Amino acid sequence: MRVLIIQLARMGDLFQSVPVCRHFEQVWVLHNEVFTSVVEAAELGTPLGVDLSRLLPLNQKSLYYRNLLTQIDNLKFDLVVNLNSSGIARQIIQDIHIPEKAGFGSWETASQDWLHFAMSFVKTRRLSTLNLIDIYRHTVEAAPPPRLKTISPAPRIIAFQVASRNSKRQWSADSWRNLAKRFIKEGCRIILLGVESERQEIESVFSTLKSPLLENQIGKTSISELLSLLADADLLVTGDTGTMHAATYASTPVVAIFTASAYSQETLCWGGIALQPDMTEFPCYPCADSEPCPRQLACHNSVSADDVWNAVSGTATPANMWLPEYDSIGQYLTPAATEPDGIDLFMAFAYRSFALKYFWGETQAPLLQPKEDWLCSLKRELKLLNELEKLPWEHLVLNFELLKPLVYIKQLTNSPTLYSGLRLFLESLTKKERP
Repeated sequence: MRVLIIQLARMGDLFQSVPVCRHFEQVWVLHNEVFTSVVEAAELGTPLGVDLSRLLPLNQKSLYYRNLLTQIDNLKFDLVVNLNSSGIARQIIQDIHIPEKAGFGSWETASQDWLHFAMSFVKTRRLSTLNLIDIYRHTVEAAPPPRLKTISPAPRIIAFQVASRNSKRQWSADSWRNLAKRFIKEGCRIILLGVESERQEIESVFSTLKSPLLENQIGKTSISELLSLLADADLLVTGDTGTMHAATYASTPVVAIFTASAYSQETLCWGGIALQPDMTEFPCYPCADSEPCPRQLACHNSVSADDVWNAVSGTATPANMWLPEYDSIGQYLTPAATEPDGIDLFMAFAYRSFALKYFWGETQAPLLQPKEDWLCSLKRELKLLNELEKLPWEHLVLNFELLKPLVYIKQLTNSPTLYSGLRLFLESLTKKERP
């Protein structure tokens, strides 16, 4: 079977697409040509690079676009899988002539129901426990990625990925510097990673730190060389970056710092350890990339260098550390230091229990037992939905917090069976006999 995978996003998304690409034997990957080296180094398949600057804004009559469609059609694919939710990717999958289609914009029922459910959390991300790797791979039921090795009791080589493409997600310079001092004090070698455009920014963070144990590899590595460096490292400390996802395929243990718009349930690499803000203290977390922060990114300070050190060394369990667990859907996270608590987490696990029942036929009670006031809040929103459900989406969604995913499915998808199943499931949680 000749298979085309559409993944027009960035480096991290390409690495998260590995399970789908490796599910098939003959694979071509339609990607942003800037990341051809990632497709090659990760052995995703035959690269089909696209110059996005010539596609956007999309003009279906442009010569470049028509030539792209002709090139794809001439390769005579049997199946196309679109892993990119962008408008351009959805348009491409609709315009090409391939017998079988799956993924975003494919209209293949099972695939669309799964993606509609996954995308229903877009307006209330804190209610999601779906990892992006699992969202991708369940479009075709691909095998999961390898889990990372556990952290060595005495790691000696530590890789730092300091910079992020989104500065809003970037941990503070003081925190990175303090963490480096701690590792160097213990005799650890630190390797600084990053691309050339990040050099000045990263070097300024460590400019006052003079040590032969600090090795600068910023802008000096190809993707293949990056994977080799990661394979030699005992640990990667990073934010939510493409390098984090590359570590999965170098089997490098990861401690990842998630702040602001980066949410560990969604994008932590398989088997990593996450440190993130307390969602009770920061009810705005995770926020949107595009929104300015009224609290001057105070959540960055909720993860300290001591938290990272304790997570690595095991000398203490940070209160903000989250660890991965696994079920038929894939990876989800639970707090390491305390029992799960809070209405948002209860609802997040409830939505996950529904998915296990609806898509896999597994009956499992939500992982967090409800408190009476949580059930009262859920009942109140269900009653309100009965009264308001005929309102347009843009008005309806403003009235709900716990039921935003249900409202999304009702108003913005064509999945009546999914909607009715989810609604009945949530109603059953408020009754004495629960699923």
